[in-house]
Amino acid sequence: MLFQAHRYFFKRVRTIGLAALIAMQLGACVPLTAVVDEAQQAYERLRDHNVVAARERREQEESERLQSGSGGGANESVGQNAQTAPSRGRAATTSDASAAVSGDIMRRVQQGQIEVASAGLTTQPFVGPVRRAAPDTEGAPRPLQGPPRNPVGLIPPLPVRLQLPVSGGEPLAEIEVAPNVRAIERQWVMVVNPEQRIQLEIQAPVVLQFMIREHELNAMNRDVLVFDVPAELDADDAILQLLPDSLRPLMDRNHVYQAQTGPVPARGSSVSLPVPLAAICQAPVSIGIIDSAVDNNHPALAYRGRQAPVVSRSFIEEGLSSPPAHGTSIAGVLIGQGDELAPVVPNATLYSAAVVYSQDNYRQGASASSIMQALDWLAGESAVSVINLSLTGPANRVLEQGVNIAADQGKVLVAAAGNNGPFAPEQYPSAYDPVVAVTAVAVDRSIYRWANQGNHVEFAALGVQLPTAGNDGRLTRQSGTSLAAPIVAAFFACELSRNGGSIALARETLQALAEDLGDIGRDAVFGYGLLHPWPIPQR
Repeated sequence: MLFQAHRYFFKRVRTIGLAALIAMQLGACVPLTAVVDEAQQAYERLRDHNVVAARERREQEESERLQSGSGGGANESVGQNAQTAPSRGRAATTSDASAAVSGDIMRRVQQGQIEVASAGLTTQPFVGPVRRAAPDTEGAPRPLQGPPRNPVGLIPPLPVRLQLPVSGGEPLAEIEVAPNVRAIERQWVMVVNPEQRIQLEIQAPVVLQFMIREHELNAMNRDVLVFDVPAELDADDAILQLLPDSLRPLMDRNHVYQAQTGPVPARGSSVSLPVPLAAICQAPVSIGIIDSAVDNNHPALAYRGRQAPVVSRSFIEEGLSSPPAHGTSIAGVLIGQGDELAPVVPNATLYSAAVVYSQDNYRQGASASSIMQALDWLAGESAVSVINLSLTGPANRVLEQGVNIAADQGKVLVAAAGNNGPFAPEQYPSAYDPVVAVTAVAVDRSIYRWANQGNHVEFAALGVQLPTAGNDGRLTRQSGTSLAAPIVAAFFACELSRNGGSIALARETLQALAEDLGDIGRDAVFGYGLLHPWPIPQR
């Protein structure tokens, strides 16, 4: 029954989406985002019915187990549990209720409760589910990166092959090598230590003829080798067949990772965001950020004549432009100041590693080879205790090595979980074991509706309509897991400063400090729970 309900739901959602698109082509003024919002809420309601049913079944089974295994004086406590436990009949009827929910949208269209007409699309709201996604304030400033108010892909996707705007130097292009996976065209990267480099020269010298550049990673005692291979070796990963088995895990495509400021949801909210934020600590911590360049002259970072404490280096390929908006927003969360903005670490020094380049007017990317160089620089900076990466992309063998080496050298890596939606696959580097994956919530503790979910999520932080440094010297409110990640990075930096640098103790302390949300204990939506630098009003 549940499987049929899911199939029925997706069939009806596709029908509604197609109807809305046809209406738009015919000149009707139909807000497609409202249709998808309706579908999103319907599925959330279906999912939450199943979550409640599963929880009720567990409680019922536990109550029965206690009742069967206890006697005498235990009867009173068992009776109390039975009063609060749901009945078996209620749990048994949940699948039928779920099936009814899944068809709710189409029935309401047929009954006239949802009207697709030239005047627009009108809806009557669903009854709120157990845990629903967070809305945002209507008419708030749009985010700097990503398609403005584009939760359903109204901005065209990047082309399969994207010629990058290179000023001087060799032409450079991105290609889509798999659905939603991009890489620099025909480029492969490899990370080797001195012994592995010698092995490569002896056992696979033919591969070295395709090497176009190399970068020394002094802190990691490695070299990054970048290859431009012919098309016949690029197809089906044929280049790997030229390597001995022991070296194949050291090479991968030069994958592209996306900056992670997300779309602003369209629905309004009556919940006001409490600003300015409070400081987490006053310690002079140092935090690395691997992102775009940072605009040190932004008024929020040079507040009232105060020079922004930012140390910067660029690892972007020569000729590619690096718009500073995204990195400036991340820096604004950490050290920004203004009329509605206060720093969470006011005495921090930021080490900004620029890796992000412009793909088009809405999106930015960073290559794996550039991220590796940035990790090496920050790994070699002894003052830096925490590294923030508000970037996401595919699994990559080279990046995984860099993450593991930096973690082994005592750095805490914090990364955004991603803004691809709750049913999207896990994103990297946040899904690597040493990395602290961060999701975003609103001020009312509801999850950001476009946040990725999964068992790797460790903490949640405020990331919906968060005030920060905007474009053209402005202050704006932005949403996304990338805005939440630096808050958790600041918590780690402050805790490491307090406890003398013990990562294990810092992690344990923050897990205990986090406010548990969602299911009891760690869960795939909120992780261990919410870390916030100010008291958020209770529901």
